[in-house]
Amino acid sequence: MALFAALACGPRALASSFGDNFVPVFFSGDTAELDAEALNVLAQVPARYAASRWSGGDRPIVISGHVDGDELGRGFRKLALERAKAVADHLAQAGLSRALFRLEAPLKPPMSTRGVEPRNRTAHVSW
Repeated sequence: MALFAALACGPRALASSFGDNFVPVFFSGDTAELDAEALNVLAQVPARYAASRWSGGDRPIVISGHVDGDELGRGFRKLALERAKAVADHLAQAGLSRALFRLEAPLKPPMSTRGVEPRNRTAHVSW
């Protein structure tokens, strides 16, 4: 139920509704450019990742890029991977090893919709 309330309230509420090992990064339509809010969210990832490491070694970081139904319908599937790559590039510049990253671009949007849905224009970072 908390997830649905967070979805209704927008990106910041959504980000805080998940655990410490999940970070959603939101994008404007038809682009993989990181805006100021996305950069602010990503700035927290290295410290959160370092705080969550376990004694068995470094956890892989899965970066999953997504598009909404409108973008997918217009053939922008590669945009999902471009979003994941943009996040990976930024995290690498912030000091995280690229060897930890696993990039994904699932065909299905995270939320089931057919059209424009800004909450599906994301890259999910998890470890």
